Amino acid sequence: MHENIVLTLINLVKAKLREGDQINAKRVAQYLIDEHPETLEGWLFMAGLSLNDEDRFNYLSRAKQIDAEDPRLIKALAWANQERQLVLADTAPITVRKEKLKTLPVIQTQPAQSIVAQHRDLPARKRWQNWLYLSFSILLGTVGIGLLILLFIWYGPRRPQTTISEDTLERFQITPDLNNTDIPTPIPSPTSYTPTPASEGTHTPLPTPSPTSSPTPTLSPTPEWMTYDDISFRDQGLEVLFTMACNQDQVFMEEFFVRNYTPELLDSGEFNTNLDFAMAWEHLGFYGLWIHSGISNRLGELPAYPLQIYLENNPQGLLRSPSETIEHMQDCLLDSEVILRQGETLSANKVVAAVRIPPFEVEEVSLQPMNLVPYLAENYPDSGFDQMELPGLLFYFCGRQLRGETYNTSLDYWTQSRFIIGIMPVDSQ
Repeated sequence: MHENIVLTLINLVKAKLREGDQINAKRVAQYLIDEHPETLEGWLFMAGLSLNDEDRFNYLSRAKQIDAEDPRLIKALAWANQERQLVLADTAPITVRKEKLKTLPVIQTQPAQSIVAQHRDLPARKRWQNWLYLSFSILLGTVGIGLLILLFIWYGPRRPQTTISEDTLERFQITPDLNNTDIPTPIPSPTSYTPTPASEGTHTPLPTPSPTSSPTPTLSPTPEWMTYDDISFRDQGLEVLFTMACNQDQVFMEEFFVRNYTPELLDSGEFNTNLDFAMAWEHLGFYGLWIHSGISNRLGELPAYPLQIYLENNPQGLLRSPSETIEHMQDCLLDSEVILRQGETLSANKVVAAVRIPPFEVEEVSLQPMNLVPYLAENYPDSGFDQMELPGLLFYFCGRQLRGETYNTSLDYWTQSRFIIGIMPVDSQ
């Protein structure tokens, strides 16, 4: 996140310089060195924008402490020394022989009152131009402030969700099944049947089956396609509530639309552009939900964002380190309760496996979409996926670069890593 903010500020300074707006360029550069003093570019910008020779060399001195061998710094020092020589040459005393002096003509100066009168008589067009320039400067300043607010929304601290409203919690309450006591049990009448005693020695032979007959097997009912524990993944809405194993933290994923996988869904690019739905797939008897996370371009939170923030941010709203995140997942996510709600249908589940894929392992995992459970069980043996049994469901969503990790430039800010969570119905365990 830090590198992205610095890069955005550097690009903003360059954009202002291209527009000729040195005032706002210097303001952004000043903000850059105040908030990120370790950034070489900020000190170089300030040196180039400074008119004072002493300030210019002070900025270059700070830049030299960061990287004395940087070619841009060396070039800037050479330019600053050249400028200093020109200034010294301009201020050196000049000796002029008296005999060479010539009498200069007297220049008639206008009184101040005349200059003020001329200013009053400026054409209206000129005054409108001044107002236009002022309005444009105010607009640019407003845009700059808006950009900083946008950066704060995208990259600023965010405290994780740990509680939900009573109304929401009530909708996820599962009524216990009292062994179907509401179904009456028929009681036979005492006179409905009177057994007839068989005669002694009487034997009723059983029918002999035909040699060619074969018993008809009783088949178990075939599970409905793309249905997990009575929850359908065929163009249906879905809500999810996590009750964590630590502190009884509650994370609620608001209703999102689920569509089953088709090749056209990916080939058309719809899944990567329309972020309002999740994609469901099935392989080897396991189901999976690929859910969008992060913040959309319209600044809306995507379905898995609350769970993503709960896993990645600490209680103060700051990013965790990779080791802190793994510990947090083991302590709070594993063994947590997960309730799926679709209409009036509720499915109680338990988290049995979880893993976070770091930035430079994402590409390899992305090649295993239809083989995730055995792949994760083999390559991430401590993640718990070797304990998953049918039926099982995977939550698959993207995450960010954590504190101290190297940024993967082939991925964007919101897709640096992957979270994969395995759950199973409570009654199947």
